[in-house]
Amino acid sequence: MNPIQFMPLGDQAIIVSFGNELSKQTNQRVQHFRHLLLRQQWSFIVDVVATFTNVTVFYDATKQSYPGVKSELNLLLEDEGYREVKKSVRNIYLPVLYNGMDLGRVTEKTGLSKMEIIQYHTNQAYPIYMVGFLPGFPYVGGFTEKFSIPRLEKPRNQVPKGSVGIINSQSGIYPVSSPGGWNIIGTTPVELIRLDKKYPFYYQAGDYITFYPVDEDEYKSIRQNKLFEPKIEVIQDGD
Repeated sequence: MNPIQFMPLGDQAIIVSFGNELSKQTNQRVQHFRHLLLRQQWSFIVDVVATFTNVTVFYDATKQSYPGVKSELNLLLEDEGYREVKKSVRNIYLPVLYNGMDLGRVTEKTGLSKMEIIQYHTNQAYPIYMVGFLPGFPYVGGFTEKFSIPRLEKPRNQVPKGSVGIINSQSGIYPVSSPGGWNIIGTTPVELIRLDKKYPFYYQAGDYITFYPVDEDEYKSIRQNKLFEPKIEVIQDGD
């Protein structure tokens, strides 16, 4: 287990680093610590942002100093209860039509057939390591090393909304059309951003996504159904 490090970020933020290993175990520690931090309701904390391996804590320097924040965080990490943190998370089921423009490239690079790619992509619930790059863009990890292929050498000027891609044993979804360099293997018909809702996204970092395949007719039916909501179940983190 990598030692935890503290690093200042400007004069009102501190980075808590859990190492450089990109793994489910490391990210689980990150998400657990973020969850525990939010439960403290400390008045000096302005925001808490989790990434793959770090938690950045933004604080009000008029209420607490850098050494003071660092001391509080260190005490929290030393608490035996931290290691036992369990939390309820969501598992979101997202349909995918596996017709991606890079499916042929992925089969060539990985040596897997189209059916094997679909099977690996849909055979379990995968954790969301972080959300970023675009609003609502989930970085989904935990995939087989067989998916360890690089980004496109030349990114596209426009990747369609709903595109599902893979790089470096991760998967991601473009919630809006955008430039991008992921290998696109499919498309989800689900509208991932709902601006009319209090919580515009179905998921957050620490949740899980289970992909499942649909055919073209099912894809069109979901696209046309404005009331469609993906299945969401609550599970215990680590299940």
